[in-house]
Parts: sequence; structure tokens; C-alpha cells
Amino acid sequence: MNKKQQTIINKLALSVFLIGIFFIARGTSAELSIGGVLREQRKELIQEKIQNIKEINIKEVRENTKSLLEQAKNIIKGKIKKHLKGQLVTISGNTLTVQKDNTSNTVLVTDKTILKRKFGAPSTLSEFSPNDMLIIIGNRVKKSDSTLSSTEIEASYIRNMSIQRRFAVFTGEVTAKSSNTVTLKTTGRGTQTVYVTSSTQYKERNKAITFTDIQIGDRIVVKGELWNRVSAKIDAKTILKLNFQKPSPSVTPSPSAEND
Repeated sequence: MNKKQQTIINKLALSVFLIGIFFIARGTSAELSIGGVLREQRKELIQEKIQNIKEINIKEVRENTKSLLEQAKNIIKGKIKKHLKGQLVTISGNTLTVQKDNTSNTVLVTDKTILKRKFGAPSTLSEFSPNDMLIIIGNRVKKSDSTLSSTEIEASYIRNMSIQRRFAVFTGEVTAKSSNTVTLKTTGRGTQTVYVTSSTQYKERNKAITFTDIQIGDRIVVKGELWNRVSAKIDAKTILKLNFQKPSPSVTPSPSAEND
């Protein structure tokens, strides 16, 4: 092999070497490009998962916060006294049904409930009657740990605005009578039903009389032990009869005839 041939062979080998390096470099660049795409995809996937986790956590936090706020709200409501003013519908033992704005409320009376008449005198449930107007203060009854009833109240204080002892003095005419009542047509306060008991006292001119002595047409003064202004009922403590017996007209004897 002469020198010229050797030179040609060397050039061919160099060309092959350079071409090989070119293709190797190109392949490496392609691999690097594919790897970059994969890395970007993995990065986006990770970011998406992180965002989903954040959204889930935020949602849970919001729901938990809402639940806690609702519980706190109910607790606060439970501590605040419930005020109710309404009309008594029924009495069943220690349970009252009270109507307000077309809503029926159940009121529970306990041994700690304070009962008052209109002007603050002590009262009892036996004095209450349907249609009485009541002012009630109490706590809402719990339905669960986080829920309070809006229509059930455990009463701590009840004032009956329909019953009173003050101003329970009536004057009028007896228009009807039964075994334990008289119907009294009063001056200025309409017709009242007067209930008498074994402890009711009767008087006329400072003299003791009995219920039998009270008759239709008599004018009397009734002092009430208790007056229900709504049902117009009076529990009489004393009844004073105002009628005075009219004196019989005197008879002047006619002069006797003289004997002739």
C-alpha cells in the first residue's frame, strides 16, 4: 500500500468516526429531550395531586369550621333565655301548650319554675285556665348535643297576666245563681261569674249571713281572692249584701165608730 492509498483510508476512517459521533450526539440529544418531557409531565402530575390535596383539605377545614360554628351557635342559644308571650291553650299535668303567631309551643313546668300572677303575687298551676295570657322565660329543650328545639321550652319563670288579686272588688246586681256561683252584672267591667267556696264569708249590715240569703236582684259587693280578667271569673273571699229590708208601711187604725 502506497502513501496515497494510506491517506485515503485514513480520511475515510476519520469520516466514519465523525459521522458516528454525529449520530451518537443526535441520539443523546433526543433522549435528553424525551427525558425533559417526561420530567415536565411528572412535575405537572405531582403539582396536580398537591392541588387536589390542598382543595380536599380546604374543603374539610371549611366543613369542620362550619360544623363547629353551628355547634357554638346552638350552645350560645342554649345559654340565652328564651322569651315567649302567648295564649294558654291546654294544661296537661306539668305541660302547657301555648300558642303564639299560629305556632304551638310546649312549655315544661318543673319544681324550679317560678309562677306569678299579673302583679307579682305567687301563683300555682291550679289557678291557670285556657285562654290566659302568659309571659314565659326559660331554656330551649335540647334535641341532641348540637340541636335545640325551637318550640319546646323548660320554663324557669311564668307570669300569668290574666289573674290578679289587686283591684278584684266588684259591685253589681245578681242576675243568676247556682249551687256555687252567682252571675254578677257589674258597673263598668261587664258580667262576671263569682265562685263561692266553704271559706267565703257573707255579710249584711255587719251581720253574718249565708249564701242562701243572696238572691237574684240583690246588689252585692264582691271582694275577690282571685280574679281572672280573661275568663271573667272571681273566686270570692267575701260578699257584702247591700240590700236593706224595706220597713213595712205603718197602718193607721181607723177610728172606731161611736156607739149611739
